[in-house]
Amino acid sequence: MQDVANQAGVSLTTVSRVLNNHKSVLPDKRERVNRAIEQLGFNRSYIARSLATKKSGLIGVVVPDISYAFYAQMLCGIEDYASNNAYSIIICNIEEKLGKEMHYLTLFAEMRVNGIVMMHEKLDEKIARFMMDCGIPVVLASVRPKLLAGKLSSVNIDDFRASYEGTEHLIRRNRRRIALIAGNLSDATSGEARYEGYKAALKDYGIEEDDALIRFGKFSVEDGYRLTRDIFQVSPRRPDALFAVGDILAVGALRYLAEAKVQVPQEVSVLGFDDLPIATMCTPRLSTIRQPIKEIGVAAVQTLIKSMGDSSKIIREVILKHEIVERESV
Repeated sequence: MQDVANQAGVSLTTVSRVLNNHKSVLPDKRERVNRAIEQLGFNRSYIARSLATKKSGLIGVVVPDISYAFYAQMLCGIEDYASNNAYSIIICNIEEKLGKEMHYLTLFAEMRVNGIVMMHEKLDEKIARFMMDCGIPVVLASVRPKLLAGKLSSVNIDDFRASYEGTEHLIRRNRRRIALIAGNLSDATSGEARYEGYKAALKDYGIEEDDALIRFGKFSVEDGYRLTRDIFQVSPRRPDALFAVGDILAVGALRYLAEAKVQVPQEVSVLGFDDLPIATMCTPRLSTIRQPIKEIGVAAVQTLIKSMGDSSKIIREVILKHEIVERESV
């Protein structure tokens, strides 16, 4: 900055004001400073700036698996809103590895990020304690880790209600033997909450829960295929509907049903969850529960920025709306 000031023939304060877009700088001085910056190839140092201002302008984002379309969509919302509000994001793809997650969280603290968006649900005591004690605002996006329940701000849909309404949607279309393929029960959001919503709907409509129709696994096409195959091969009575709590699982289910020559939706209705782009690319096109994925990302950064300037440390719980999208598979 001193080199820029010398080249432009202005004070160090003027250079600082130009870099920070202060309106008080005269146009000719602003032009000289910008010309000097270009001639000298000057670049600001994030590290030096964060040490001086105690504000890096950075937001760290923890992503479980960036190859999954759900997280890619949410990242678009996070990046859009952050960049429009003068923040840059640093993405760490932890691949479901807790050691890697702890490494990046520590790195975020060392880099003095102004906030963290957490999209990962599987935590241990060490990670949960770090997030509570690091002094950096954290917002949970589309997750509800049990170790942090009610302790950090969050943005979600009502997963229990969404799953209840999805199951109810199938029941009201005269389906009574409704199979469920879901995420692991250790996941409070995509596993437990959606399973409980499914069970509650069955109970309210007088339908007995059948363990032969329920499977848990990972969010992948392969597991969707495998879990559906298991249900159809093990259950003494074939289901007349299948509720997959992730579109990626539903696509695997549709693949198995096509190979097994089971007609969808005439013999078996299939309902997904998320409304990813793939839902309109499969055959038949997938009926699903839409959650506003990109909007969750936007709301997470909005909530984070509010938390940065909030000395009272209010915990905010934001619940966005879901909806059922009817296509050809139900």
